[in-house]
Amino acid sequence: MVAAIAVPPVSASLGGSKINGYVRDNSSNPISLATVRMYTQDGRTLLQTTTTDSRGWYQFDWGSTGIFLIWAGKAAYWEEKQYTTIPGSGGTARGDFKLPSEDCTKGANLGLMFATWTSGQSSVDYSYSFTLNAETLVDGYSIPSGKTFAVMNGVTTSHTATNVRSQIWQRLVCTHGIFWKTDPSNPSVFVNSATNYYNTISTKVDYMGPPSSGGTIWTVNPSESHTLSYTSGYKFGLRTELGVDVSASIEGVGFGTKLASFVYDQQITGSRTMSITVTNTDTVTHTYMWYFEGQNIVHFWQLS
Repeated sequence: MVAAIAVPPVSASLGGSKINGYVRDNSSNPISLATVRMYTQDGRTLLQTTTTDSRGWYQFDWGSTGIFLIWAGKAAYWEEKQYTTIPGSGGTARGDFKLPSEDCTKGANLGLMFATWTSGQSSVDYSYSFTLNAETLVDGYSIPSGKTFAVMNGVTTSHTATNVRSQIWQRLVCTHGIFWKTDPSNPSVFVNSATNYYNTISTKVDYMGPPSSGGTIWTVNPSESHTLSYTSGYKFGLRTELGVDVSASIEGVGFGTKLASFVYDQQITGSRTMSITVTNTDTVTHTYMWYFEGQNIVHFWQLS
């Protein structure tokens, strides 16, 4: 914890020395209400704190010359640090910042549904609902800012879709970085949070075909519909994601890495229901298969 000290009055002999600049994002848009802090050169003592205006502009008025560490950050953005030097009497030091957004990437799939059918012969409706308590454990091994934390999410949601190839509901993890303006290609990056992401991936083609055994087969007459649902109940586990991919553009420098971190979901309690309804829109009878893979993947195929 850094200690704040009283701000000295602006010396008349210095004529109002100051530090100012803009805080912008990677697209050079202003970031309003970003926090900017001014520290002593060693970074141990906090001197002043301010926030940016609607233009992303900030300013510190200071009554002495010297070298100072300036930090800028805002929730959902990475942090940047730089040194600025206030020159002689009445001097102004400039400190502009350019902060990339936090990178959020897939951590675990909570539910996947794939359907393969023939257009003009069948129509497919998906639906799923979740009432879960899901604990996500994240281990981040990025020195010096890595951390381990567990996030308990209470989730209640439902979704429907028609005539799409897939529906995927995911958990995301967000990575955060701290970097120096003078060395943007070497940031300290770590997993910052986990969040539920209602991701409708509707075009992903099923990676497998109908199996030779297992599954449920049924026939549907013309103009009729049939629904099969799967409810997984009270406790179940989810896939582990090893490593977290990170990519960002920092001060115009491209950066990418895979963190030596892992994310997995455990102690999932509650109820998850996934349903697929097929309607035969043709003039002849068709045959279909429903197949449940593992604990959170549903496949559906039109066989004939």
